[in-house]
Amino acid sequence: MPQIAAGGKFVFGWSIIKDDYTIQPPKMAPLLDANPSLRDYKLREGEVIEYNGRFFCWLSVSESGAIKLNDEILRAYSIKIGDRLLAIRGSCVGFAMGAKGRLIGLARNYEGEIEVY
Repeated sequence: MPQIAAGGKFVFGWSIIKDDYTIQPPKMAPLLDANPSLRDYKLREGEVIEYNGRFFCWLSVSESGAIKLNDEILRAYSIKIGDRLLAIRGSCVGFAMGAKGRLIGLARNYEGEIEVY
């Protein structure tokens, strides 16, 4: 698992938003057990909530492990088809998907290999 900055975060790899709105997260990333409303499907599928200063939503995971996004989610997160989402290992929640920010820049400039899912 690459560590893209000395003393910084480890990342799982990139997930590309495909034409059919699916992304493939890493197989080893666990569910968001830290938030029961997400875990227990008490939110409408795709409903975005804020938790600890970050935004989350729940989506069904296919048998192959893919997650299908929708236009509402793409708008909420300011992402689009073709964007790369970096799967980042978290310290509290299993993993986060990032599209912008310092870690994304570090990952793009990382000279080692970062897996693409």
